[in-house]
Amino acid sequence: MLKCVMGLGLALLVLGTGCSDLSKGLSSSDSGERAAALRKVAAAGDDKAVEQVAPLVKHEDSRTATQAIETLGRMSSGRACEYLRDVMTSEQRPELRRAAVASLARRKEVQAAEAIRRAVASDPSPQVRSEAAMSLVRTGNVEDVNVLAQAAVGEPDPQVARAEVTAMGALMGVRFPYDPAASPEARKANLARIRAAAAELARARKNHQPAGFSCKHTPSR
Repeated sequence: MLKCVMGLGLALLVLGTGCSDLSKGLSSSDSGERAAALRKVAAAGDDKAVEQVAPLVKHEDSRTATQAIETLGRMSSGRACEYLRDVMTSEQRPELRRAAVASLARRKEVQAAEAIRRAVASDPSPQVRSEAAMSLVRTGNVEDVNVLAQAAVGEPDPQVARAEVTAMGALMGVRFPYDPAASPEARKANLARIRAAAAELARARKNHQPAGFSCKHTPSR
């Protein structure tokens, strides 16, 4: 009973008597006050709290916008996921899209994983694509190996391709060899082998049979 009363008191503080102060904090010109208000409003996590946080994802101060994006990632309301997906499609600053990818990876909605997959395939920023690739590891869906393999074969940035190969290996429990410093022809050939090896390994696991692919790999530890 005591815990219930305390929980109710916290909710009332955030959304009730403290609402005016929080609104002032969120709209403050001081970045420290904005950050403190974000920490407090995140405790509620409902739609009303999300609507208070959402405008800050477009704040001109990138640090404040990032903090708002991280706050949305921790909030339980499905509306938070919608705003994070909007960041991925409408925000021009790549550092904010990258923060949105990390926040989406914390969420369980199907739409969150779909947004991350789109970022792997088509975000214009190499940093965002790399973040998205590793975020698919955190979502833990082995079927995303196909998404990563397709992206890696067409990836123009060898460092991003390495992140995608690393993510593939993490999902499959193996380490695939990939050298981003190799020639474009060698990288292309290696990625083709990795893609084929991953497909064979996936089929073998589905059929509960040992894989016999030719691409050298080592078990992940």
